[in-house]
Amino acid sequence: MGKLLRLLLVLLIASVASVGSLVAQNGFEGIAFRENKLKTTVYEVKLVGVSNTIQADQLDESLLTKMGIVAAETNLATHTCLVEVTRDITPALIRDAIEGAGYHVAKSFE
Repeated sequence: MGKLLRLLLVLLIASVASVGSLVAQNGFEGIAFRENKLKTTVYEVKLVGVSNTIQADQLDESLLTKMGIVAAETNLATHTCLVEVTRDITPALIRDAIEGAGYHVAKSFE
């Protein structure tokens, strides 16, 4: 049983690493994979242009109206937004939803 558990853990880590590198390879350095849940995926997005709580709330509300986005929480202190999406939503669609709300995804987390 221990070998099977270790194998599953190695496979899980490899899949998480490949998703994170896939995001970066596709030109979405400002969007980072954070967690796979049962039916959803969580991304952290580095934001540009959100500078107060009204804007953060407006962004969260706008994102939640988009099909496939199940949760959004903007953190002003870090200028990031955690976005939980169904598995069919790509980083490109997240970026498009943010830009549609009038904000931008940073080019990187630096």
